[in-house]
Amino acid sequence: MIDFLRHLRTVAGSLLPLILVIGLFQLAVLRRVPEGMALMLTGLCLVAIGITLLLRGLDLSLFPVGRRLADVLAAKGSLFWLLSFGFALGVGSVAAEPALIAVADKAQAISDGAIRASTLRIVVALSVGLVVAIGMLRIVLDHPIQWYVLGGYLLLLPITHFTPTEITGLAFDAGAVSVNTITVPLLLALGMGLAAALRGRNVLTDGFGLLALAVLAPRIAVQIYGLLVYGTPASDAAPLAAYPVAPIGDMLRPTHGGFATLAHDLLRILQSLLPIVGVALLFQYVALRRPFAQPGRLAGGLTLLIVGLFLFVEGLRMGIFLLGERMAIQLGALDSPFYLYLFVFLVGIGTTLVEPALNAFAHKAREALRGNMTVRALRTVVALGVAVGMVVGVHRMLSGGSLELYLAVTIGALVVVTALTPSRIVALAYDVGGVATSDVTVPFITALGIALTILGGSNDALAQGFGLVAFASLFPIILVMAYACLVDLGVRARDSL
Repeated sequence: MIDFLRHLRTVAGSLLPLILVIGLFQLAVLRRVPEGMALMLTGLCLVAIGITLLLRGLDLSLFPVGRRLADVLAAKGSLFWLLSFGFALGVGSVAAEPALIAVADKAQAISDGAIRASTLRIVVALSVGLVVAIGMLRIVLDHPIQWYVLGGYLLLLPITHFTPTEITGLAFDAGAVSVNTITVPLLLALGMGLAAALRGRNVLTDGFGLLALAVLAPRIAVQIYGLLVYGTPASDAAPLAAYPVAPIGDMLRPTHGGFATLAHDLLRILQSLLPIVGVALLFQYVALRRPFAQPGRLAGGLTLLIVGLFLFVEGLRMGIFLLGERMAIQLGALDSPFYLYLFVFLVGIGTTLVEPALNAFAHKAREALRGNMTVRALRTVVALGVAVGMVVGVHRMLSGGSLELYLAVTIGALVVVTALTPSRIVALAYDVGGVATSDVTVPFITALGIALTILGGSNDALAQGFGLVAFASLFPIILVMAYACLVDLGVRARDSL
């Protein structure tokens, strides 16, 4: 209970920036008290309790399971079983992800059936499974992560040039939802466990990078799939249909009522967890042929994880996203866009600081960051990166700039700063790009994009809304590496005195 209260106090402190931003703009700029204040405060309390239970559940279940399986498979010396486990874990962690299911269904509706929801989910899941296996092979072969991520992003540029904008937005969103609160700690524990088990590997340099590849691969694979559907002369696919814009509030509002809605949310959480648990059971009893060391502890951790996720989802449902949408529309209607830019920047910081995937990532990365970067500094720099990326994305939307041009300049900056960054930080920096855009940030960013699309009178919600996700996931990588360069310069200057 003491540990729970200490973690709850930490999480509650992380929620304060979001509360202060919303309160400041409501009272000082819009000069009105938001509707449903009691409901919103209740939702924030549920979010805080949910994240606290979730982190404790991860410590008791998925963290030790992933690391133990990596240790034992590495000790067996079978590369086949090790890579097979990575592939199965990557596919299983994504195939039943509720956010991916929602994105795939939306893509099928927009394309009038040309893009099949089931095919899109298979493309994303297989691409993640493949790169997780490749990422584990990278650790075994001791290859620098730069070869893989820079090659992937440089490949992304020409593909993006030939891909319809709507498919580009869909691809970047698919990359964002391919990692979530469950897959982040599991892949992190897998990579760190494998690096720790292999002689001569460094956990910070070699243990990170799986998340970066899991975000990058769907962005390439989905665009290639889009080119096959729309880009060939022989294709008889219908042109992309205009997607009927609906407020995000209507999208998030439950279609059921009362107990039915709660049961539906709980079933979605169980659906996303079952494939991962199934993969762990399969390799534990088939490949390793041994039972779990502490089944009671594992069951208790999974229970806390389910309850934490459930409370977190219900907290989000109780007005947080709806309030953000209404404020974006109200601020966007003002004569000057200054307040909208400021709101987007501050909300980008606030939503990222409460992101459960980032909290889980920082919590687990603490042991590898010693002497390089504090956890507080990591979370702060990532939050600033999301905020800057959101401002850039909103400016592109308001100015009507080319998504392809903005992405090319951003990826160019990414390549330059990667070449200057100490190699020990590169893998971790690329991982935070996927962690920063997860369960909280992606829905909130999408809500802002759709709200601004409505405000501008456009009916192209898919390209506009998802364009924000791309920048919110790329800029944290750039800022974390830039911060690491500054720290390294400071250390060198101090040593030279």
